Amino acid sequence: MQLSFREVSVRWYSVALLAIVLAVYGNTLLNGYAMDDATVIHQNVIVKKGLAGVPEILTTPRLSGYMKLTADSYRPVSLILFAVEYQLWGANPMMGHLMTVLLFAACVLLLFSFLRRLPGWEGTIVPFLAAAIFAVHPVHTEVVANIKSCDELLAFLFGFGALHMYANYMRDGRAGQLVAGLLLFLVACFSKETVVTFVAIVPLLFFVYLNNDKRRAWTLTAGTAAVVALFVVISRAVLVSHGAAMQGAEDFTTNALIGAPLMATRIPTAIAVLGRYLLLLVYPAPLLCNYSFASVPFYSWGSMVVVLSVVVYGAMKVFAFARMRKQLNDLWAFAVWFYLLSVGLFSNIFFLVTSQMAERFLFLPSVGFCLAVALAIWYGSRQRARVAAAVLLPLLVVFGGMTVARNAEWKDDATLFAADVQKAPDDCKLNYYRALSIGAPAGADEAQRRQVIEEKMMYLRKALDIYPEFIEAHTEIAKVFEAKGQYDSALVHNMLVLRNNRSNSIAAYHAANEYYALKQHEQAILWYKATIELVPDFQPAYLNIARCYADIGIADSSIVYYRGLLALGGAAPDVHRSMALCYLQTGRYDSAAIYMMQVTRSAVATPDDQSNLGAIYMSAGKNEEALICFRRALQMSPGNKAAFANMAAAFEKMGNKDSATFYRMKAQ
Repeated sequence: MQLSFREVSVRWYSVALLAIVLAVYGNTLLNGYAMDDATVIHQNVIVKKGLAGVPEILTTPRLSGYMKLTADSYRPVSLILFAVEYQLWGANPMMGHLMTVLLFAACVLLLFSFLRRLPGWEGTIVPFLAAAIFAVHPVHTEVVANIKSCDELLAFLFGFGALHMYANYMRDGRAGQLVAGLLLFLVACFSKETVVTFVAIVPLLFFVYLNNDKRRAWTLTAGTAAVVALFVVISRAVLVSHGAAMQGAEDFTTNALIGAPLMATRIPTAIAVLGRYLLLLVYPAPLLCNYSFASVPFYSWGSMVVVLSVVVYGAMKVFAFARMRKQLNDLWAFAVWFYLLSVGLFSNIFFLVTSQMAERFLFLPSVGFCLAVALAIWYGSRQRARVAAAVLLPLLVVFGGMTVARNAEWKDDATLFAADVQKAPDDCKLNYYRALSIGAPAGADEAQRRQVIEEKMMYLRKALDIYPEFIEAHTEIAKVFEAKGQYDSALVHNMLVLRNNRSNSIAAYHAANEYYALKQHEQAILWYKATIELVPDFQPAYLNIARCYADIGIADSSIVYYRGLLALGGAAPDVHRSMALCYLQTGRYDSAAIYMMQVTRSAVATPDDQSNLGAIYMSAGKNEEALICFRRALQMSPGNKAAFANMAAAFEKMGNKDSATFYRMKAQ
């Protein structure tokens, strides 16, 4: 069968788009894990179960496998993808990046296919122009170069897949198409909640642009709203069942608008950020992986940035309304409304979101911008395809080059944060992240390690200079002091954290360690108990509080916490050794022997374990059993002087002085 010219063009356009994506994002395959990849991939215990972890993924908040949070989200689709990947090839960043690039390529092709369905664009180059610009725009690097952001890609992919099925339903009216579309949209919501803006986009699209049937348009609108409601109900149920709330703005460092007066500062600053979003779309530099306090300053109503943002956004709305008055289904108006409706979710005007500003928030709204640029190129070239292509080419080269360069900065945490902190030196979290990314190279000498510590401390102190109440920075500085053995200094920072927030389990645990190191056992026990109350399954706290009680001679309490550690799956031989010594201290020799015997039967048993078991028997007056243990220790280590000394002691107790003298000489 011979293909029409239009079909041939579509195929070539699709091949060209795929080639563009691979050209600009191919270098991400050389990257490792970066930013927050650990939270959902190689340090997420549920994801690392592979396919076996899928049922747990479906019933738990997103970060449950990494840490328990009081505010979280429910995005099981991307976690299932990561679990499948882990099942297939383990923690392999190259394969993770390959999957991300392929997902983005699918998004670009699906966008191209969908735009071809809009009225007036059939048979034109405009859908290709828009999709090509979308493919190379540098602002998308955070989503594509960061494996964790597969949730954004999956939401886009399934969301536009749903729009395709909706369009089919509008055309044909088949119930199967409607159901398929609603299911795809539900999957999109469970990928990431950003697609809830489709509640506004769907009626715009199907009442105005693809308006074959009003009744079907109402059905799609109602169905989309019902899916969003179902998503909210299910997400809330999962989160509440695990003691978490829907994630929102909670941290001043990531969204400083939490502490801003509503009208005087919060709204003007939010409007200024909207202006910065438009500027990033037009001129995408500098790009940052994080926009926290104080890289985004507070603005007042009189600020020129705020005034310009109000004027520009107001002009966009006036322009869209004016175009729709001339022609209701005007495509320029669609581009503007798609952007405005999508970006509104992240504006921080109506409600506060997790971050004050983020490039990933522009992933979906940028579709509207790319449409507008494509229209400008098309009509500016007087609808001549060759001229439009000639205009597009330098844009692809410039944006593509910027994207390739930015991808290289996403190589790993050290590269990313080193690059970004230079662009935004007043960002408290970038300074903090840079400090975390600094580590001594393998084989470093003492001087190099000291230099690394000083550099780390420099960035942490800068983070605290920017925001003195930055909890994580105080905690990290405390860890550095603790590692250097400066426990008093470490304690100052941890106690400052705890004065502001007694529920900070990290600070509580490290404060306990520092009190323990300073031999202030009562205070150490107090904070170990606080840690266990906050994180009931935190094994190191059980181990250290048991040791603490043992050090001050309260063996019974020590045994209680050792048993708790065993119940949590703690390393049995080590715990059994300690429990045996505790029972020995209290004169309960039978119990001591039982636990030490379990150690001697383990794969990690040592000659000293056999000697200790013999010593327990000897303390209980069971000298014959003790001798058996000492002989086993000597079989394992023929020159073991401790075993010889114990043999001498046992024979001495048995009244066999000749043998005692013989083994005492061996022990010398």
